[in-house]
Amino acid sequence: MAVTVTRNTIAAPVTSTNALSGLRTAMQNAGFGTNTDNYVASGETRDIYEINFGTSTTYSIAYIETRLNNTSLNLSTACYWSWNSTTKVGSANPTVSATNFTFSSALGVNFVAFDGGAEWKMVVIIQGLTIGAISLIRPSLARPSWWTDSNFPYFFMGKNITGSSQFIAWESTGGTSLSPFANVSYVLRSINLQGVVNANQQRQVVRGVQLQSGSGTNQGFVGQFSGDIAQAAANGLGVLDIINVLPGVEEYTVLQNASGGLVLRTV
Repeated sequence: MAVTVTRNTIAAPVTSTNALSGLRTAMQNAGFGTNTDNYVASGETRDIYEINFGTSTTYSIAYIETRLNNTSLNLSTACYWSWNSTTKVGSANPTVSATNFTFSSALGVNFVAFDGGAEWKMVVIIQGLTIGAISLIRPSLARPSWWTDSNFPYFFMGKNITGSSQFIAWESTGGTSLSPFANVSYVLRSINLQGVVNANQQRQVVRGVQLQSGSGTNQGFVGQFSGDIAQAAANGLGVLDIINVLPGVEEYTVLQNASGGLVLRTV
């Protein structure tokens, strides 16, 4: 089953009101659902999205918080394993948060939502040359048997909204108090693609991508994704370009335009 893609836009001038409206629509389109709580603190409008993975155990629900500064238009996020709607405090150790995206008031914004069910939820934010992403991922295959929702959170939020890692690195809120991986970044397993593989511009796409902890640990394997999450020889392409394996039957949208870059099957 391919990842669903939905687009929505807001026009300039960008304000806290239309940026928030566009973001909320995109988050719903990506499968985060409608915010279950929202409040204002420190000059920020903060929304809470509750993603229930359905196992009815201690760590089976992820809470993603988006924070939009109503003056600077800076956007940040945080991830928790529980949320108190009365005190407006989430539980997490460590707190996983992502920053680094500020909307410009002068340019319109394109939101592209990718809904891959329980495995992949991502909102890509494009404004001019700036490309950001909010994501929550959960590999669906080959999960370590000891990493249950009763013992540890098994969901991973994008480490940064923009910069150099929005399509490369994720973090878990399990941290040193829960996850045996401690507080590390998780990355897609490199498959060392070689770019364009012949003269007629055919490109290699490899599925069965794994998630592993970053360097410095010796317990690296986290899980494996379905064939909807892949890596490809995508260097020289642009973000959101399409790789046609079987046009109209099997197509992949480029997110990371690099050799061994992240692509999602969207047809």
